[in-house]
Amino acid sequence: MELNTIENHVLNLPAVAEQVPLTQINNLRGSIVNAKKQKFEKSLKLAKIMKTSFEWFATDEAKEIFNEEGLQWSKEEFLNKVFKMKKSFCYKLIKSAKHMEENPTLVSAFKRECTQQESAGANPKRTIEELNKYVKNSLAGNDANVSIRPINLFDMQITNNEGVKVRVTIKPNGEFVTKNCQLSNMFEPDEFIRNLSSSLNEFITLNLNQ
Repeated sequence: MELNTIENHVLNLPAVAEQVPLTQINNLRGSIVNAKKQKFEKSLKLAKIMKTSFEWFATDEAKEIFNEEGLQWSKEEFLNKVFKMKKSFCYKLIKSAKHMEENPTLVSAFKRECTQQESAGANPKRTIEELNKYVKNSLAGNDANVSIRPINLFDMQITNNEGVKVRVTIKPNGEFVTKNCQLSNMFEPDEFIRNLSSSLNEFITLNLNQ
C-alpha cells in the first residue's frame, strides 16, 4: 500500500524518522523481496538442469553406461540420489521446466504479477507450486491469480540451547500460535508465552479493531 502525501510527510519528519527509519526499512524490505526472487530464479535454473538430466537418464545411452557399471537405479532413485529432494517436488520442478519451454509468456506473466504485488507491499507466493498452478489455470481458461500470503502481526523465532527453534506467531486474525515451545527448557516456555501474550494483547486488540 502506497503512502499518501500526508503520511509520507509525517514519516519523514526528523522526530519520526529518527525512530522510524523509513529508508532503511524500505531497503531491508527490498533485500528480503530480492532474496525471494533470487531463490525462485535459482529453483528455475535447477528445474531446467533436472529436466535435461532426467530425460537423459531415460535414454538408451544412459542405461548402457549405468548397466556397464553395474548400477541399477530407478527413476525415483536417480532423482533422490542426484538432487536429494523428495520425488513429488522433483516432478513439480520438471513440470515448471516444461512450462518455461512451452509457455514462456505465462511464466513471465506470473513473475510480473508477483513483482507487482511485492511492489504494492503484499507477500505473493513466488514458488514453483504456485507457478505450475498459475500456468495450469491460464491454459484452462480459468482465473490465474497469484495467491497472497497473509502478513502476520507478529513473528519471532529463537533457537534455544538445545538447538530447537521456538517460534511465536500472531496471525492477522489475532490467533496466537507457538511451535516447539514444549521442547524448550531454556525459556520456561509457558511463562514466556504468557508474558509475551500479555504484553502484546493491547497492541493486538487495537490493531484488530481499526
